[in-house]
Amino acid sequence: MAFLAKHRKEELIALADDMGIEISSNDKKIDICKKVKDSPDFEEEFVRCCLEEIDKQREELKAQAEAAELKRTESLRQEREFELEKMRISNAADVNSVASTRSENSKNRLSLKNLMQKFDAQVSDISMYLALFERQARTAGIEETEWVPQLISLLPLDLAQRTRGKNAGLSQRKRSFARQIQNETGNLPIKIHPASKKTWSIMAGTRF
Repeated sequence: MAFLAKHRKEELIALADDMGIEISSNDKKIDICKKVKDSPDFEEEFVRCCLEEIDKQREELKAQAEAAELKRTESLRQEREFELEKMRISNAADVNSVASTRSENSKNRLSLKNLMQKFDAQVSDISMYLALFERQARTAGIEETEWVPQLISLLPLDLAQRTRGKNAGLSQRKRSFARQIQNETGNLPIKIHPASKKTWSIMAGTRF
């Protein structure tokens, strides 16, 4: 009976079940051992073999449970890594998209500087210059909201500084800008070319 006491209560319950011995929930380990010992089917060698098999099955079930837990843990780890990789790819794509947009915008902002010379009041007619500016801006695909900053970048520094910050109406803006050009050109007459009316309108309606 001493060898029975070395086993777990769960193993003894499984043994009793295999031997057809009735066990109650109140039975303690020592009670189960006594019932097994008193069973008419008790044979020590047979009981030892049964307990070894029960112990073997218990170890196999334990190993299976541990393997299943490891598999579940690994699956969760891979899933987390997959989600993190998706986030990294998505963030990288967003960064590249923003960088591409900024690069494209930068190209657009610089494009007219590459396409046109800066306005020189001594040799250029402002009306024709604005008409050329508008045509080049449309050809380059530059948004109208960018026209004023683009134009200012092409004006002489002193003229650009005096133009920046005005908030007058169209007529007043034209007259003010024309007076500035006249001052630069020695009071030569200024006419607004029909093709540059859009540029005048944008300048008049934009605070820059």
